[in-house]
Amino acid sequence: MSQFPPPPGPGGQQPPGGMPPQQPGGSVPPPPPPPPGPPGGYGAPPPPPPGPPGGGYGAPPPGSGPPGGGYPGAGMPPGGGQRPFSAGDAIGYGWKKFTQNVGPILIAMLVFMLIGAVIYGLQFLFQSLVAPETTVVSGDNGFAIVQSSGGGFLGLLVSLLFAIIGFVWNYLVQAGLARGGLALTEGRPLVIGELLSMNKLGRIIGAGILLGIMTVIGLILCIIPGLIVIFFGSYFVYFIVDQDMGAVESIKASFSFVKDNLGSLFLLLLLSWVILFVGALLCGIGLFVAYPVVYIAYAYAYKALRGAPVAP
Repeated sequence: MSQFPPPPGPGGQQPPGGMPPQQPGGSVPPPPPPPPGPPGGYGAPPPPPPGPPGGGYGAPPPGSGPPGGGYPGAGMPPGGGQRPFSAGDAIGYGWKKFTQNVGPILIAMLVFMLIGAVIYGLQFLFQSLVAPETTVVSGDNGFAIVQSSGGGFLGLLVSLLFAIIGFVWNYLVQAGLARGGLALTEGRPLVIGELLSMNKLGRIIGAGILLGIMTVIGLILCIIPGLIVIFFGSYFVYFIVDQDMGAVESIKASFSFVKDNLGSLFLLLLLSWVILFVGALLCGIGLFVAYPVVYIAYAYAYKALRGAPVAP
């Protein structure tokens, strides 16, 4: 039997047994070049490194993002990585800052006390000049009764004037103590000129008047609502001094701040009462320590519970 011839190659020529087919014109194609090896070495190139988990390009591994998953620092405790707030820590911070700055703090307290003494001394002097007539009458029970003519309209005018001066001075002191507490929590030194600054005092007085009206209305309504107003509005000075808020805005911010941190701030209030009471028992001298400690603790609470950094 005859075998079938193999199929013709390119150009109709028959490839001789097992020879590679020729290109047109009779030439044999060159062998393909070898695959390139790794630079500078021999052998197969190393396998590519494994991709990130999840199969995406450039995706970070699980757990490498910021805590909380939203923004840097989210989920951190108050104070930018500090431990969670507690009323005891606030009082301890106030005591530590007081001992570290005892000289400037006592000087500031003495300045406030001297200015207040001058104001009330002038009030007593002017009232004694306006209403010098006093009469001592012996009562039926043997006790002396002092009666004064009161000075008429002029005496009333002097009393009203010094009442306004005392009202303004009270809020200037509150603003100064708040400024001092904020300065220490921010690591800045105390400056008497800053503590006595009248900057933003108008807004502070305006907010104080609004809170006073709300407090009186609350006290009329079974007393407890008035005490609630006093407690919830106790941080308005800090929002005006630190955040440059208006009178109404600062009251709203104070109410919201206390509402969101009710338990911690109420416990801080109770501890502050205890400290001020003990300070008053020590012939009043202890208040030179108690007031700065309490106001620094309040500034610490204002900063830490809002997540703001606090100086160590």
